[in-house]
Amino acid sequence: IYDVEKSLPSIGPAVFCGVGLTVGLLGVAAGTFFLIKGNECS
Repeated sequence: IYDVEKSLPSIGPAVFCGVGLTVGLLGVAAGTFFLIKGNECS
């Protein structure tokens, strides 16, 4: 029981970091995509 309780707190930050990195990469990809698309239109 103690092992499970000790491992749970470490999962939170790891998931939060993973989600943050994923959102960040998606943001950069979307930004680059719109920049290129905008330059092509203009």
